[in-house]
Amino acid sequence: MRRQRLRIPRTREPRPPTSCVPGVPPSCSNRCMASDRGTVWVTRTEPGASRLAARLDSAGYRVVKRPLLCIEGCLDPELSLLAREAASFDLIIAVSAHAVRFALPLILAQAPGQAPVPGKASAAPRWIAVGAATAKALTQFGVQAEVPEAESSEGILSGAVPGEVSGRRVLMLCGVGGRRLLARELRRRGAEVVRFEVYRRVPATFAAEPLATELAAVDVTLIASAEAGDALAHLLPSAGERRLRLVAGSERIAHELTGLGFTAVAVAEGPGDHAMLAATDRLLADSDS
Repeated sequence: MRRQRLRIPRTREPRPPTSCVPGVPPSCSNRCMASDRGTVWVTRTEPGASRLAARLDSAGYRVVKRPLLCIEGCLDPELSLLAREAASFDLIIAVSAHAVRFALPLILAQAPGQAPVPGKASAAPRWIAVGAATAKALTQFGVQAEVPEAESSEGILSGAVPGEVSGRRVLMLCGVGGRRLLARELRRRGAEVVRFEVYRRVPATFAAEPLATELAAVDVTLIASAEAGDALAHLLPSAGERRLRLVAGSERIAHELTGLGFTAVAVAEGPGDHAMLAATDRLLADSDS
């Protein structure tokens, strides 16, 4: 697939003041005063993009919601065979809400009588979710999962996973590609790990000129995954256009972004909505001081 290239205008047009209440100047409205905090580009996939955009909007930011990636389900006959064996695993780890959305219907459809869901099977596996959003997605299928304090693969390895996993069978609900750290480390500890790859990420397509106009006014761009960073790098053809101010969802993502030529990268405490909003607040507060 040929990737799009985008040229962002170098100059910004002045932003006209807006009023939330007809006939009331912006300075008289607290909500409109808050809207001068800046413009934030939300690049993550849905449904997380809308959730984060709503939170930023409530905090007073203008929001450009343009996901850099789209999510597609995998059509692999072998997935159905693997889904039938889900109940036989000792541990099931869901690494994203997307993985839950595609994997759980398949698992429940293939093994309705022995679904690996707590309370629905005599020896159901233990479930771990990488973060709160993933755990919430699991509850929609009746699954209560443990969540590590640090919402990452490292957090799972340091806290949620049992200390002794040698000989245990682990099923990872995940997408094609992505990080291999979790599976690699669990195998090093002696576990048998099977990756249940149920979706893939593909670059999003959009009309270049309207997007370029919107991005000319962007103050901060939020990048919650290395794949999104790679898509952004391909979208911007020149090093000069990689001077966007970015907030990365982790130190690892920030390191990869700087390796791609982005020079202004701040790091959030995690990829979750609260952490990304807090990092945006800090970045813009520092730039104003």
